[in-house]
Amino acid sequence: MVLLQTTVTYDPFSLLFLLLVALGIIGLGVYLFTAIADLRNRNEVTDATVNALNVSTNTYANLAQAVINAINQQTVNMTNLTQAIVTALNVNTTMYQAQVQADINFKNTLLELYGMQLVDRDIRQLMLTKNQGQNPQASTK
Repeated sequence: MVLLQTTVTYDPFSLLFLLLVALGIIGLGVYLFTAIADLRNRNEVTDATVNALNVSTNTYANLAQAVINAINQQTVNMTNLTQAIVTALNVNTTMYQAQVQADINFKNTLLELYGMQLVDRDIRQLMLTKNQGQNPQASTK
């Protein structure tokens, strides 16, 4: 019997190549896993950024609306204040006009009274003068 003796030859390069391929596949797997995780993280960061921008936009929109409301309220307040001032000025003007009219009426009444007194005095003086000229005895009494 003849035994065939085969020898297993060991090629270190093929084993090294197999190890390199295995490491490459493992490395590619790790790279793909981390790349996918990185993409997920980027998506989460993008979503968080979009949410933050939405919140910021809403906040600024609310702030702008609050400013507009405050300006409108201030305009209403100033309009009311202006109307109150105008009303007060109108009342003061009316009161002053009434006071001036009352003063004019009082002075007219005084002038009429003084005029009547002057006319009355002049009439008496004329009557006295007339009576003295017509009746000489009246002046001696």
